Amino acid sequence: MKITTALASTLLASICACGGDSGQSWPDAFSAIDAGGQAKAAGDNSTAVIAYRFAAENAAGNQRALCSALLGLGEAQCKDDPEAAISAFNRAATDGGSAYNFAASQRVIDAWLNAGVVELAEAAIEDAATRFSADADKLEVQRKALAAIKSGDTEALSALGYVGD
Repeated sequence: MKITTALASTLLASICACGGDSGQSWPDAFSAIDAGGQAKAAGDNSTAVIAYRFAAENAAGNQRALCSALLGLGEAQCKDDPEAAISAFNRAATDGGSAYNFAASQRVIDAWLNAGVVELAEAAIEDAATRFSADADKLEVQRKALAAIKSGDTEALSALGYVGD
């Protein structure tokens, strides 16, 4: 019985020492954002989500870091967990301060377009056009991509630089 108890204690101690579920940490939010981007580019969305969550939790009042982390988190989640992505994108827009700019809104639109989520891409385009009305004319490519997704025109979608699904 002592061996089993000792083994269980050792396992519990090693799990706790790993720092929770992922066991991963970074020196700062920006390092985690970089790691999240690399993981996302490699198709490892689960690691990207962990890195971006770490970054968001450790942004320490830095709106640029927070916004970037939340945008990356939403991008990594939009295909597999759209509700979580919506939450991340909304938080980026509300808590990201001036870091949530027109370019940030385009990342949200592009994430939904690349995921093929028509309704949310359309809503994101309209939000960007309203929120950044001076730049609304710069949304033409995204509007064309949305039309291509709706019509099933994969060639037009590809020509616009979107991967489609």
